[in-house]
Amino acid sequence: MSSARRVARDEARHTPPSKKETPGIEDRPVLPALAKALTRAPASETQFANGIYKVVTKSGTVYCYIPLPDIATSGTPVKPTIVPSTCP
Repeated sequence: MSSARRVARDEARHTPPSKKETPGIEDRPVLPALAKALTRAPASETQFANGIYKVVTKSGTVYCYIPLPDIATSGTPVKPTIVPSTCP
């Protein structure tokens, strides 16, 4: 029994420790929630199902536009227009 323990101890001493894949302290953000909040959304343009257009500029400004209702544009010589609104 003691020889089995001695063999197990010797193997544990000679086996190199396994390296875990943890990023170094310099690679981890100190405040991950703050880092996420400070990253800007890429410039994009999205159209929702109800016709609202959401435009995000390079500077991070968000604009939302809704089209005029059909009743306002039917039968009158009105150019197709969109109206600024609050974003959903």
